Amino acid sequence: MGKLRRRYNIKGRQQVAPGPSKGPPEPPPVRVELEDQGTLKGVDASNALVLPGKKKKKTRAPPLSKKEKKPLTKKQRKMLQRIRAEMLQKLSEVQVSEAEMRLFYTTSKLGTGDRMYRAKE
Repeated sequence: MGKLRRRYNIKGRQQVAPGPSKGPPEPPPVRVELEDQGTLKGVDASNALVLPGKKKKKTRAPPLSKKEKKPLTKKQRKMLQRIRAEMLQKLSEVQVSEAEMRLFYTTSKLGTGDRMYRAKE
């Protein structure tokens, strides 16, 4: 919609692609030698050279160390032992018996042929 509207300063808005330049060839890059450092390369003689900064680098603060865990007290250790014993007892109550475990068949071997073509006993 906006492209159809006539705009002011049409010639000024047009972007012209740069044509081939027939100017003199570019001069070789400028090199500057410093006393305390090696050589620096510049763009050309007309542009300013970029010199190394004199600002000191900031050192980062070391990361905060994780708090070391304190050993459990006797009271906490006894409480933990009691909780572990209760959990193990509850797990043993709902655990499948060994006879039932033998009836199960692993699913990783399903369809491999070993169990598929076995004759019924």
